[in-house]
Amino acid sequence: MKKIVALASLLALTGVPSVKAESLTWEKYAQSPGGLAAIAAGIAMIGGCYKPYEFEQRSDGNTTSVSIHCKDKNGETSAIIQFEQVPGTRHLIPRSFHFAG
Repeated sequence: MKKIVALASLLALTGVPSVKAESLTWEKYAQSPGGLAAIAAGIAMIGGCYKPYEFEQRSDGNTTSVSIHCKDKNGETSAIIQFEQVPGTRHLIPRSFHFAG
């Protein structure tokens, strides 16, 4: 236990950015130009899924990424959309799309 606390303290002191997965804040994307359209494009990249899609977002400074996962009988497929915050606003603009499948 002491080793874990020491490692966590060391990481905090070295300035390693903390990127934490969190549930999707739909309002944030609904109020940003192209936000929901970008998420819809990510879903289209994956295609049909026999189970509900799983969504997560990660924030790191001015960049936020949304991951969309389909884990069904065909395996796992994911799309990742990276958004950048427009300086001086709360708006997020889609900057890149990635596919993993």
